[in-house]
Amino acid sequence: MAILFAANTLFDYFDTSLSLESSTALVLALLVHALLLGLFFGIPAGIFIWAERKVSGRIQDRLGPTRTGGKFGWLQSAADGLKLIQKEDLAPEQADKTLFRFAPYVVCASMFTALLFLPFADGSSLGLIRPSSFAESFLARLP
Repeated sequence: MAILFAANTLFDYFDTSLSLESSTALVLALLVHALLLGLFFGIPAGIFIWAERKVSGRIQDRLGPTRTGGKFGWLQSAADGLKLIQKEDLAPEQADKTLFRFAPYVVCASMFTALLFLPFADGSSLGLIRPSSFAESFLARLP
C-alpha cells in the first residue's frame, strides 16, 4: 500500500508501477474511481432508503418491503428503478404533445428567473454565487 501513496494519482500508479499502457491505465483508473464513488454514495443511500421504507411500513401498520430480493426486501429499490425504466412516456390524446413535453422546462425557467432578482452585491451572503450559475443549471437540464 505504501507504493500507491508514493504515486500522485491512480493513473500514475497503474502507468508506472504496473507498466500498463497509458490508455489501459487511464481506463482502469476511471473504473476504480467510478466504483469507489458508486460504493461511497450508493451503499449508504440504499441502506437509508431501505430503512425508511421499513420505518414507514411500521408507522402505517404494514410490513414494508419483505419479499423482493430475499427475506428482508433489500432489492426493492432496484425493482422500483427497473419499473421506472420500463414505464412509457405517455401524453393525453387531446393534449398538445410539444407543449406537454416542454411544460416542465417552462416551470424551471420561471423559477430560475424569479431567483435572478435576488441581490448579488459584494456585501450580501449571495454575493458568492454567480448569477450565471442559474442559467447554467437550467441549460444543463434541457434534453
